[in-house]
Amino acid sequence: MTRSDTPILELAPAKINLYLHIEAKLNNGMHSIDSLIMFADCADQVFVTPQKNITLDRYGPMSANLPAVPDDHVYKAAQKLAVLTNNKAGAKIIVKKNLPIAGGLGGGTADAAAVIRALGKLWRVDISDDLKRNLAKELGADFHVCLENKSSRVKGIGDELLPLKVPHDLSAVLVNPLKTLMTVEVFSVFRKEVHINQTLDIPSSWSDDSREFIRQIKELRNDLTDPAISLCPIISEVLLKLGSSDGCMLQRMSGSGATCFGLFVDHERAVNAAEKIRSNNLDWWVTTTKLNSKHV
Repeated sequence: MTRSDTPILELAPAKINLYLHIEAKLNNGMHSIDSLIMFADCADQVFVTPQKNITLDRYGPMSANLPAVPDDHVYKAAQKLAVLTNNKAGAKIIVKKNLPIAGGLGGGTADAAAVIRALGKLWRVDISDDLKRNLAKELGADFHVCLENKSSRVKGIGDELLPLKVPHDLSAVLVNPLKTLMTVEVFSVFRKEVHINQTLDIPSSWSDDSREFIRQIKELRNDLTDPAISLCPIISEVLLKLGSSDGCMLQRMSGSGATCFGLFVDHERAVNAAEKIRSNNLDWWVTTTKLNSKHV
């Protein structure tokens, strides 16, 4: 293998919404949001190498139910980047899918952001702010934060990112009952059944102590939880199992679900909790992870 054929690897880590407040509906029909997003150290892997055309192959433990290649966010992102930059080069794209799809973890959008970072290197393209805005129109509200891949407070329609100083290596257990939830369906229920909740006070700064930070997060909420549970009732069971785990300080759903997380101060307790939940629910996806890891 020549140096030019060595794959460029970009990770697409799981995106975790520690809180998610849904705010006013905008003229374009979308809602503005306020969310604190951190990234886990578990991730999909995106590889790119040069070739004449753009192709996409997918494999891995969570690849079985991915959409057809032309409908895949990764393929769309690559094609869109080529058009917007008038790039005639191709790329062989391979995605190892390790994370549940449609699970509230950023999923296809995180993978699309990773392929944009990788193709930017391969094609030597500067990913300008204008380019980001054009790509986000097709790739969704999480695209901006997934592209930056840093802990952020996210506002607006996902396009306002405020960098944060938050604890590193926060221990968490992620659980998905392997039920897919489409964001558009959850928002549809939200719009029909839920009034905009009263705005909560967001801390002006976040503690760098893990225990106190979790207490701060606990005062907030995910406004999509009830709509998601109405579509996927097993989420309630997942939250109950996390909340009853020894050492779990907070259990909550991420994004539009169905993945839920539990936050722990003690990593060994997180590992024990994950093992117990996994052994009693063999058909669920369960993993221990660290958020905002120094090693990712």
